[in-house]
Amino acid sequence: MESLVRPAVPEDLDLILPQVDFSSVRERFPKDPKSLILEAIESPTQRVYTGILESPVCLVGFSRETLLSEDETIWFLPTVELQRRYITLCRQWRWYVEQLATGPLIAEIDPEDKRAMRWAMWMGFSIDSVVKSGLYRMRMNVCL
Repeated sequence: MESLVRPAVPEDLDLILPQVDFSSVRERFPKDPKSLILEAIESPTQRVYTGILESPVCLVGFSRETLLSEDETIWFLPTVELQRRYITLCRQWRWYVEQLATGPLIAEIDPEDKRAMRWAMWMGFSIDSVVKSGLYRMRMNVCL
C-alpha cells in the first residue's frame, strides 16, 4: 500500500485528532492540541504535513525557533489506525522526511516509548542529550 504526504489543512484535524491517544503526551500540551496544531499550520516558522494511507493517519511537523534558525524540530502525531499499520508507513517515511527537511532535524522522544525510539534510530537520529523533562533530544543530519 502506497502512502502519501501532503501539506496539512485545518479539515484534517477533525479526522485525525479524534483518533489520537493523547494519554501519554497530555502533560506536554500546555493548551488544546487542536489550537496548537492550527497555529502551526498558519505559522511562517512551521510546516505541517498529513500522512495518508486510505485516510489521514498522522500529522508530522517541522518547526524552527525563528526564520533564520538552522535546526528544525520534527514532531509526529500518529493515530491509533497508524499504530496498527505502522510498518506500512515507516518503510516510506525516511524518504519523505529527507525530502521535506530543510536542515538538521531535532526530535525530543520519550525513552520509555520503545516504538518511537526504534523509529528514530532507524530514521538515522542519534541521541544528542537529555532534556529537563527526561526526553531524549535526538539529532539527524539530513543530506540536502
